Amino acid sequence: MVDRDKPQGRLLWVNENARRAGILPGQSYAEALSFSAALRAAIVSTGEIEAGVEEVATICRGFTPDVEPHAPEPGVFFLSTAGLAGLFPERSRWAEALRTSLGGAGFASKVVVGFHRFGAYAIARAASRPGVRVVASAAEESRLLRRVPLARVGIDPAARDALAALGVCTIGQFSALPEGGIRARFGAEAHHMHRLATGALDPPLSPAPAAEPLTRGNDLDDAESDRDALLFLAKRELEPLLRELASRGEALAELVVTLGQRKGAWQEVRVRPAEPALDAVQIMSLLRLRLETVELADGVIRLEVTALGAPAPLEQLQLFSRKPRRDPQAAARAMARVRAMFGADAVVRARLADAHLPEARFEWEPVDRLVPAKPRAVAAWLLVRRMLTRPEPLPTRPTREPDGWLLRGLEHGPVERIAGPYLVSGGWWRGEIARDYYFAELRSGALSWVFYDRKRRRWFRQGDVS
Repeated sequence: MVDRDKPQGRLLWVNENARRAGILPGQSYAEALSFSAALRAAIVSTGEIEAGVEEVATICRGFTPDVEPHAPEPGVFFLSTAGLAGLFPERSRWAEALRTSLGGAGFASKVVVGFHRFGAYAIARAASRPGVRVVASAAEESRLLRRVPLARVGIDPAARDALAALGVCTIGQFSALPEGGIRARFGAEAHHMHRLATGALDPPLSPAPAAEPLTRGNDLDDAESDRDALLFLAKRELEPLLRELASRGEALAELVVTLGQRKGAWQEVRVRPAEPALDAVQIMSLLRLRLETVELADGVIRLEVTALGAPAPLEQLQLFSRKPRRDPQAAARAMARVRAMFGADAVVRARLADAHLPEARFEWEPVDRLVPAKPRAVAAWLLVRRMLTRPEPLPTRPTREPDGWLLRGLEHGPVERIAGPYLVSGGWWRGEIARDYYFAELRSGALSWVFYDRKRRRWFRQGDVS
């Protein structure tokens, strides 16, 4: 495997035939060809590697819940056998069962059961062929570890070659070197491996949690047999699942729609895109075709949507994150149609203005294009005042309390409480204005914004609060 398809591309992984020819990871493809003209190399995409890692991890979780994929070296897994003695009294049987299960899925594996993390890892990497090895004791593990060639473990290639020039070719020779000079001469990565080899560092297992399938469901009030209606419901459930998959760095590999019918029958509908995808339109088109073949005579009373994910390429995740839930181009086309039908001033927005009276504190200006919203997080929601185009005259307020004052008809009931006044005055240069503003709570719970105009001696409704 190479990182890029060029003569300068670096080898990431080599098989046993290549190792026997002297070819090692870290060499350039051109350099490796000088060792063997029969060398063949290819690029394996990150998505394929991640999908394979997840598949192996899933198989391993059938034998132990504690599985840690080793991120620096895809294909290396650390497993815990703690608590499995009741199921597998002999560790060799557990290892053989695991290897057999991996083989059934098409994976060749080397399984080593040891006592320390690095010791088991190095012994497994040193094995030249697939198989199982159970280390009898910690002493035996230490002895086997000292004989492991440095070229077999994931040490930095530059440090490996420099150490080989000094005659340091095995883990035992490497661990015998004084720790103090390793970092200065060979770098932090080699120093970290030295601490692992000497036992100064033995990190605990950090199992990766299994990714649970994402499921959303919906109970229907009435049995539904219309496929278009079911597609609409499935799409409504699918979109949040796609966002959740994208937040995990995954795309949808398979969609499972479970239909619970009125007579108790359950039916599964499965669709798989050609490759893991986050495009809801593509996925729904496949689901539409699949639903055409499903019999829905009894009617559906429950619909469940399950999204099974797989690692997604970075490019696809970036495209998904850049795609807004609302299409600004579609909005611009809609606004153009409204302007064409009702005139250039039909689409406007409010702009704040400097004035005393509430109705004069904003102006309407035409909108040519939509500006992306920039919402802010707030500690508490604020009430919004909705203003009428013109203040609405109100009936005279009775003088006795409770007054039974009806502001918005019988359906909202009379005024229960009123808060105020809040005085607003000004405009002396054109004609003085003096208003007493109040917030009136009606029996229905609705809030109205009203004022008393002192000059006209009348009540008006400015708007409502919601």
